Amino acid sequence: FFDDFSQKSIFPDSSRWLDNETFINCDFPDNPPSIGVATFDMLNAEGKVYSNANSSQFIADHLSSMPIDLSPPHDTNIALSFFYQPQGLGANAPEESDSLVLQFFSPVTKTWYSVWHTAGDTNRPFQQVIISIQDSIFLQKGFQFRFFNYGSIADNSYASWAGSGDFWHLDWVYLAQNANHTILPDVAMTKNMVSFLTDFEAVPWSHFSSSLVKKQILFSYTNHDTATWNVGRHLLISEQKTDTYINNLNLGNENISSGQT
Repeated sequence: FFDDFSQKSIFPDSSRWLDNETFINCDFPDNPPSIGVATFDMLNAEGKVYSNANSSQFIADHLSSMPIDLSPPHDTNIALSFFYQPQGLGANAPEESDSLVLQFFSPVTKTWYSVWHTAGDTNRPFQQVIISIQDSIFLQKGFQFRFFNYGSIADNSYASWAGSGDFWHLDWVYLAQNANHTILPDVAMTKNMVSFLTDFEAVPWSHFSSSLVKKQILFSYTNHDTATWNVGRHLLISEQKTDTYINNLNLGNENISSGQT
C-alpha cells in the first residue's frame, strides 16, 4: 500500500481510502518529501466547519484505508511508515492540546486501537514515523489503518477562526513487508511550477502578449534514494479546455545524486 498524494483530485484516491474529508493539495505543506499531501483541518469534505466543532478538542478529519489482507502466510516483518508536519504554510498551527492520531483495526476483535499520536506544534520539517505491525490480531484479512485529527476553535466570537486551521499534513504513506522504510526509492517533484507569466498567474486572452512570458521557468525535484538516478525530463503543454497536449518538450537527461535537489 503506497500513496504520495500526487493525483490531481482534491479528494483522496477512492481505490485506497474510504474517506474524502482530507484535502489533497500542493499549497499548504512546507517543503514536503514529494509534491502533494493530505491536509487535515477543521473543515469537512464540503468545506464546511464540522457541526461538532468547539473550543475544546473535537475529532475532525478522518483518512481510513481500504481493508487489507495481512493474513499468513507471509514474512512477519511488516511496517507502516509515513511523513507528517504540523501547520506547514497554513496560518493556524494545531495547539499543544490538539493532536494527530493513528489507529489500527483488528478484524478479530472488531475494534480500533490507537497505536501512535503526536501533540500539536508550530511549523517544523516533515518527520518520518515507522510503526511495526507484529500483533496477530492485526495480521488478518480485513486489517485497516486510519488517521484523524483533534482540532479546537480558539475563539468562537471570530467566524474566520472556525474553519481552515489546526493544520496537519501527511505524505508518503507506505505499508510493506521486508522493506527499508528509511530509504525512499523515488525521484519526486517537491514544489509546484510557477506561472509562465512575469507578473500574473493568468490574464485574459485579449490582454496576452509575448512580453508577459518569462524567459525561464524553474521546477524542483529531489532524489530520495541512496543511489544516483538518471532522470529524463519532459515538459508537456496542454490545452486546458479539451485537455489535449499541444507540445511535448524533451529537456534531456540528467544524473541526480542521492539527496540532491
